[in-house]
Amino acid sequence: MFKLYRILVILSFSVSLSACSSLDVADMILHSQTGQENPPPQASTPSSTSTPSSTSTSTSGAAVLTGVQNLTPSAKTYPASAKVSGPQDFSAVKVGDWAVYKVLKGGQISTVIKLAVVGKSDDAWIYEFDSYTQDHSTAMQMAVKNLNQALGSAQDEGDKILWMKIKDEQGKITKFEGSMLGMMKNMSKAALTGGSEYVSSVEKGGTVTVPAGTFLGTWKVSSHVSNGRTSESGMAWVSTRVPLWHVVKSVSDNGSTSMELVDFGTTGFVSAFD
Repeated sequence: MFKLYRILVILSFSVSLSACSSLDVADMILHSQTGQENPPPQASTPSSTSTPSSTSTSTSGAAVLTGVQNLTPSAKTYPASAKVSGPQDFSAVKVGDWAVYKVLKGGQISTVIKLAVVGKSDDAWIYEFDSYTQDHSTAMQMAVKNLNQALGSAQDEGDKILWMKIKDEQGKITKFEGSMLGMMKNMSKAALTGGSEYVSSVEKGGTVTVPAGTFLGTWKVSSHVSNGRTSESGMAWVSTRVPLWHVVKSVSDNGSTSMELVDFGTTGFVSAFD
């Protein structure tokens, strides 16, 4: 069965994660003036975009949301996705992959999420998940063995989290490892995958335009996701052109919550832990 991941649960999870602690962010969530440094081959000539600089002195979650809200949508166009018909192949995950999403509730931006592979230590990948809301900002890193499997399925036990770090608003970093990781299991799993998923259909999704650009030949996935006692159904449009989650856009069935890709790339990511 095709295994999608974090389509909807991640939307509500990002808000609860942000409430865990605040983060003094040294940079805006987006990394450069020119946007993605290594875009896929383009089907049309792109125009320049206006992206907040990583050297911005603004540190609040509110400033990050404002910066993303004021972005000029990219005019880039990306070729059709590879066919999506079975479990996603994440064997191409590599250091430098990153993506930025905005979460909308009632049509208003409520959360900005960034995720990236920021390094590798021995046989473990260093994965970062940062979440920004109007009132809170939170950064989390974890060392994960078999990251490709961890991203592909919330139920796959092939992944192994060796440690987790959370950075607070004073810049203090707390590291969890050993038995302490047990308390953080739900949080770490949701940051990787967003919860369990049950896919009911996969069909051609056509062309989808989001702030990151226009994606040709996407795949539309209908699914039901759950996280503990909560669950929700919805649609997601995915493209293998996008690293990590592959999600271009997702919408809850009732239309109240959605998530859109803001930017992505394979180099140039600025970690909140640097």
